[in-house]
Amino acid sequence: STHVNEISNIVKNVENLPVEDLNKSTAINKETLTSTLINQNELVKNKYIIQLQNMDAPSKRYIAATEIVNSKQIDKEVVDALTACLNNDPNTNVRLAALESLSIFYKEPLVKKRLIESLNKQTDPIVKMTLIDVLTKLRANNLQKELDKIINDVHAPKHVKDQTNQSIHTLSL
Repeated sequence: STHVNEISNIVKNVENLPVEDLNKSTAINKETLTSTLINQNELVKNKYIIQLQNMDAPSKRYIAATEIVNSKQIDKEVVDALTACLNNDPNTNVRLAALESLSIFYKEPLVKKRLIESLNKQTDPIVKMTLIDVLTKLRANNLQKELDKIINDVHAPKHVKDQTNQSIHTLSL
């Protein structure tokens, strides 16, 4: 509501200016408005990052993982927070939400890199199979090498290996 008041004041100030002062004032107010919006986005992003780390409430972590993308800002801090959630959260649904949010920004090189790295860290078969599926759809670089590791892993569950074989076949087409 503070930001709404600031924006309302800017509009009122512009309406009362003589025409010759309007261009100068508009430039200043655009700067103020841009700065206010950037600060507001930063606050929203930080709120979600803090919620991702709230180990007392899986529901808050899930909401943060799904809504952090609404800030439309993908920077190293957001990628790190979502990756940490994907790799370490005790709740499968929260890890899947983090994966979904990261996959929205798949064109970012850092996101692709982190998703590939995450493949080796996944112990939950559901998350691992979903990650394999996402990376296959994205046709991520270096995926074949990681898929070969899974096929050769004697401890990998059969259904994970089946998903991996299916992805290898899809990538070969």
